Amino acid sequence: HSPRASSAVTVWTCWTACSAENNAVFITGETATTMGNVSITGKDGAVTVVDKTWTYVKDDNGALRIVVHHSSLPYAPS
Repeated sequence: HSPRASSAVTVWTCWTACSAENNAVFITGETATTMGNVSITGKDGAVTVVDKTWTYVKDDNGALRIVVHHSSLPYAPS
């Protein structure tokens, strides 16, 4: 595994729960984009909320495939 892949695996194993809430859904033809928040609970019980945008496209079999995934900590003015 590359160091980057190992870091991603380490991060994923530190969570005990994850839930997504959509605030907006945009559907155009075979593409759908959702925007909202993801709440991630760590092993220590601390919850982190991130903004998220996911874009899906239907494949040839009609299954949804994620083609864009972005998440970031919400803007906090200094």
